[in-house]
Amino acid sequence: MVQTLCSLVFACDAHSRLLTSVLDGPHVVVSSPAECAKAVLARQPTLAFVDVDWLPAVQGELANVTVIAIVEGVLEAIVDAFNAFPQLEHVITTALLSSPQAMTHLAALRTRLAEADEPLEADATYRATYIMQSGDRDAQLEQIREFFATHVESARRIGVIKDIAEELVTNALYDAPSEAGYFPTAVSRTVDVEFPLELASELSYGIEARGAFVRMRDPFGALTRGRILGVLNRCSTTEVEFDETRGGAGLGLWRVFTNAATLSITVIPGRLTDILVWIDTKKSSRASAKQLLAAHLYMPADHPDYRMHDPFARAEDDELNYEAFTLDKDA
Repeated sequence: MVQTLCSLVFACDAHSRLLTSVLDGPHVVVSSPAECAKAVLARQPTLAFVDVDWLPAVQGELANVTVIAIVEGVLEAIVDAFNAFPQLEHVITTALLSSPQAMTHLAALRTRLAEADEPLEADATYRATYIMQSGDRDAQLEQIREFFATHVESARRIGVIKDIAEELVTNALYDAPSEAGYFPTAVSRTVDVEFPLELASELSYGIEARGAFVRMRDPFGALTRGRILGVLNRCSTTEVEFDETRGGAGLGLWRVFTNAATLSITVIPGRLTDILVWIDTKKSSRASAKQLLAAHLYMPADHPDYRMHDPFARAEDDELNYEAFTLDKDA
């Protein structure tokens, strides 16, 4: 049974109107910190949509509420919000609220928070495969290109999807096991690697109403919030130099963020990293490439060193494999 989530909205009039026009489910709109505190006591909301500039005034009242910050702008504004609030997990943009996917994205977010997993639409078309060795990488990426060639008209968008998949696959094969301590030292991405089935990663990709998606789930749980923000801060403000030990100084991760429409990252330290990227497959009026509309970080804000955590998640664990993605479905 899905839990009913009540939402609180504390935003300027323009943002509030945008949000309430696409927000499904019970919600209450407040216009001051005092009203916010009163609503929390009276209605006990489980979600709070708050303008990022207003968040400092109500952080205390919302200590036990899941906060979704609303920002103007796109990728840089999202990164700034995560930098400013170390406990913040969810950031959405006004560009998202003005987009055709706003209602489905917010509905999926509410479902995820209630059910603890990202739902697929009933009519989704998708495939899933295990990733165990680097020698299969090119063939798997070609299968991805062929799949999306039958569902996406734009050759450029197909190329973007393939590039995102390549970075996620490469990260699962090299960066994740290195940072988890499975490899004693960093391994060059040009070296062949292979894993046993119980340490396989899972790649899923497909099409549904929200667009194209690529999802990678690895059993190492080594990605940290600090690593993500370090890459985003460095790549957004400086000319970075290539670093073989870090997969190109995180440039691949930067490309994922700059080409995604929305994304969510879930980490269970030492057990699971789950990266789900949605890509816009329609002709877009968005002016620049850096148009991430929403980001969700389901991960500890500051977790300790867990290198060589034992045991790593196994392929049969519920956190890694579940019915929607272990059964191929190709309409």
